[in-house]
Amino acid sequence: MFKKVIHISDVAWDCFNDSKLGPLRWKNLLSMDTCGCREFLLGYAELDPASVLPLHTHAHAQCNYILSGRVWSRLGKRRIELGPDSADFVPRGIPHAYEVIGNEPLRYVYTYACEILGTDVTTELSCEENAALFDIVNLSETRWAIADDFVPWQYWEPSKGRKGMLWKTLFDEKHGSHPEMNYGTMKVPENVRYSRHLHDQPEIFFTIAGSGVMFSGDETIEVTPGCALYVPKRQIHGAQNTQTETLRQIWVYGTEMESPEWSWTPVEDIFLEAQP
Repeated sequence: MFKKVIHISDVAWDCFNDSKLGPLRWKNLLSMDTCGCREFLLGYAELDPASVLPLHTHAHAQCNYILSGRVWSRLGKRRIELGPDSADFVPRGIPHAYEVIGNEPLRYVYTYACEILGTDVTTELSCEENAALFDIVNLSETRWAIADDFVPWQYWEPSKGRKGMLWKTLFDEKHGSHPEMNYGTMKVPENVRYSRHLHDQPEIFFTIAGSGVMFSGDETIEVTPGCALYVPKRQIHGAQNTQTETLRQIWVYGTEMESPEWSWTPVEDIFLEAQP
């Protein structure tokens, strides 16, 4: 039976069979096997200090969010240093690599877009010659690396103003020309309810910090740091926070098969505060 929410501690570590791909270890959290998720593959990965994930490619578009540690993120011939609360986007088929900086392990959340190509992600080694063919400058229209605080927070529900959920988009078709997914972060402050709603796109969530509850279908699910949740397209969902710490999450809309334009329909009265 599929789980509604998957925590990092629920899944065993995996690693590459080919030692040439380096010492990366990971856990697939949201997948066909764990929760029936066919549109995404979301997981958690670690690299030890001074470790390298060498130049490699895969057919799927990928987005990573750095939880802790520092890394040289390389895409094609370009290299950018990233730290905690930063993200990078890897378009399909472009050679990319990671090189951990400093004495702290690198910890990050990865998401693959799988609606078109399926959830079988194959990693293949690449080389400098192939990487040199791609020179993507990190500008607004070609954004592929970004610090979370570069983007200002926005309020979502007009009637709530500052008493509502806040969100931001890091990557999508308009921000970096990435049609495979809308990718961003959100926060639900203390005593805030994010109204139950539905939309055409499938969505996934990963809790970065804080705790609270999420509504998914008819269920109310507690979430804590390290929890991942899959919401199929047009399934009712929402969230609220009755704790003293802000709930912070990564959210991802699947837009390979559905429109990248926002679709959001509330299905309940709009409460100003969290409900018992």
